[in-house]
Amino acid sequence: MNIDKLKEIIIKAVPDIVEEFEEQETVLENIGYFVRQSVEKTGRKYTYERPITLSDVLIALKIDEVDGSDDRLSKAEAIILMWDKYNNNLDNQSDETKKFLIDLLCQKK
Repeated sequence: MNIDKLKEIIIKAVPDIVEEFEEQETVLENIGYFVRQSVEKTGRKYTYERPITLSDVLIALKIDEVDGSDDRLSKAEAIILMWDKYNNNLDNQSDETKKFLIDLLCQKK
């Protein structure tokens, strides 16, 4: 199974899954009786990747671009039925669900 390729396709369809940010620190300076507070960037950058959810998978499927057939819509229904909604995270889905998604999304790319 190529789960990394699957995640890459989903992240491409839903780019807000991955966020990059630069660390900032608060600097305090004593100036006589006053304290001056400022925020400065440290130059350290971090990447945060939130879990991939069912809604992300459905967006990646692009149901609105169905070419006149109900094929993708019926596959979306299958995904919804297979997906563990109590544990809404791609990493925690069954191997069967992941394989189905890989076959579905990775074949069309």
